[in-house]
Amino acid sequence: MTDQSGGGSAFSIGSQQAGAIYQSAGDQIIQQGGGTLSAGVLGAVSEVRSALAAAAPALSPADRERAEESLDAVEAELQRSEPDKTRVANGLAQVAKTLKQAGELATSAEALHQLAAWLGSAGATVLQALL
Repeated sequence: MTDQSGGGSAFSIGSQQAGAIYQSAGDQIIQQGGGTLSAGVLGAVSEVRSALAAAAPALSPADRERAEESLDAVEAELQRSEPDKTRVANGLAQVAKTLKQAGELATSAEALHQLAAWLGSAGATVLQALL
């Protein structure tokens, strides 16, 4: 493929054996007939899950179970072709409150901020839980 606009940049792809190749240096959201892949968002949820696992000794079994169920629901919602961002935000806010209660909020704050940014206006619920 050559840039015909006179810009001077050109590249060539000899062959491709895969149906599609996706490369990204950051978040990547790919929408296709089979659903939506939100790799960066799911990675952030995984970080929050790791923080929750680290906080487990400081939590009551009921609080830990409720937070794990919230994260399971968040992941399930993110697997949908059009995730309900309000549901995702509410689940993450619940988990953030639980992590805050356990004193483990700092370990997941960056991931929660990333998720809040992805959620847009619905992310305000998550940000409020971080205060």
